[in-house]
Amino acid sequence: MSLKKRIFLFVSSFYIIFVTFPLFGHLIPIPIWIVNLFVFLSLFLIYPNAYLNKTFFWFFIYAIVLFLFVLLNKPLTIGIGTVTDSKKIIIEYAFLLPTLSIFSILHYLRDSELIRKISFVGVFSIFASFLFIIPQIFSDSLILRNAYNLSVTDAMITPGIPNYLIMHAYTLIVSPIIYGIKISPPPRKWILFFSLIILLYVILNTYVTTSLMLVLAILVISIVYSDNNRIRSFLIAFLSIFLLLILHLSGIFVQLFDFLIDFFEGTAVQPKIEGFKYIYLFGDIEQSGGHITGRMNLHDMSWKAFSENFLIGGTSPVGGHSQLIDRLGGMGLVAFIPFIMMIFAQIKMVLKLITNSEQRLFYYLGLGVAFAILYQKGLFGQEGWLFMMVLLPGLLITFRNSKLLTH
Repeated sequence: MSLKKRIFLFVSSFYIIFVTFPLFGHLIPIPIWIVNLFVFLSLFLIYPNAYLNKTFFWFFIYAIVLFLFVLLNKPLTIGIGTVTDSKKIIIEYAFLLPTLSIFSILHYLRDSELIRKISFVGVFSIFASFLFIIPQIFSDSLILRNAYNLSVTDAMITPGIPNYLIMHAYTLIVSPIIYGIKISPPPRKWILFFSLIILLYVILNTYVTTSLMLVLAILVISIVYSDNNRIRSFLIAFLSIFLLLILHLSGIFVQLFDFLIDFFEGTAVQPKIEGFKYIYLFGDIEQSGGHITGRMNLHDMSWKAFSENFLIGGTSPVGGHSQLIDRLGGMGLVAFIPFIMMIFAQIKMVLKLITNSEQRLFYYLGLGVAFAILYQKGLFGQEGWLFMMVLLPGLLITFRNSKLLTH
């Protein structure tokens, strides 16, 4: 391995561990903006030509638009706390630049071994952090959610406990791990299966309703789908829908809601499940309580702002609960188009590296999770971008290459 590749691997690994291992960041109290700036400048200096791609081009356009908005005192509705826009723009750049750098260089080099090592560092760091997290969950099943509440109400950070952003990001690696289980021979298959159980256990104990629903959807689709017999897959899907109808008519779902309400009693998930039960029973979202209608109202605020000025966004406040709609509502198509094109350009670059149809399915499942979070949540952060742009495709490519080497 050349010296430049070694430097890239070291710098990228440091950043990945810093982001995915909460205790590491606590023990090395370097401000995150310094880490991000160091990573970006270091990687840019060793591989400047890697940045000549459409993904980085659209980021550059997006960055210019944000700068012009700040210059013209137009509010940045990008969901980064309550800091001033002059700081918010820097944070937005810092969230994106390291991940875009790592991805751009990996795509530029097309080095399978480097992709494998970067992906391994990410997975190892995540599961190493679980060695600290899981014992904490055993002693207090609500510690992940309570730590988030403390960070919001009292600005208190619990050492070693993942923040709210990475709790959502964990769901982005569920689909590649399932893909690895499906195509890997023993004993790797069983190692990945055990890893998946651990990952699902942590996700369950985050008590993030969105994550739980997304994981359930991924599991169902993964079980039903077969790349060797797509007709059979569609038939199973049809029969599954028919079975759900039978269960609905028999009242099983009401009992299931009651069971889940009892199971999640005292957690942040309980009132949300109660809301879904009301929707299911009465077909009236207004009876579901504030947990669901509240989010919809916030989204409606952003849509209202967007309707006031499609080009640069309206003057009405946005809801602050959607990465996608908030940008549309507060900054219009001028900011939204380069932002979304940056994502689509990155996806297109990944699809050039992923040619197997089954592999693509699990990539699309991961993307579905990412877009659901982007739409439903006001925060995505550097954690989300790292998982979406680097770890998700990296793991899929690594597992596929591993299968080809064993044949």
